[in-house]
Amino acid sequence: MPASWPVEHYDQELLDFTRAALDADPSTEFVIRYIVVDDGEPAVAGMVGCGPPDATGRVLIGYSVLPEFQRRGFASEALAALDDWLYAQPGVTLIAGDTYPELIASIATMRRCGFEPAGAGDGERVIRFTLPRPQRADSNSAA
Repeated sequence: MPASWPVEHYDQELLDFTRAALDADPSTEFVIRYIVVDDGEPAVAGMVGCGPPDATGRVLIGYSVLPEFQRRGFASEALAALDDWLYAQPGVTLIAGDTYPELIASIATMRRCGFEPAGAGDGERVIRFTLPRPQRADSNSAA
C-alpha cells in the first residue's frame, strides 16, 4: 500500500455506502474495487466502482488514482473495464459520472472512455457525464 493512500474522495461516506451495499447483499458486485498495478512490485494505485442501478437503470460510477500513478492510463483502463462490465449487467440502462468543472483530468478520463456532457450532477457545482449504451450490430441485417 503506497504511503500516499488513501486516494482523494475515499472518505467515510464512500466506506459507509460500500458497507451498506454489502450488508444488504453480500454477493453484490456493485461496490468499489481497487486498482492494483505492477509498478516493479504490486501496488494499489486507486479505486473504481459504482452502486447498483437505480429504479431507472442508471448507475453512478466513481474513480480516483493516487497522484504518483496519474497520467499513465490506469484510470481510463479501469473505467473502460467497469463500463463494459456494467453494460453486460441486466437492468443497467445508463452509466453516469459526476465531477467538478475544475477537475480537467477527470473530465478527460471520462471523455476518453466515451462519456458525454449531460448537464448538472448531484450537488452544488457538480457536472454530469453519461456514457451512451454501445450500439450492437443487428445480427439479422444484411452485411
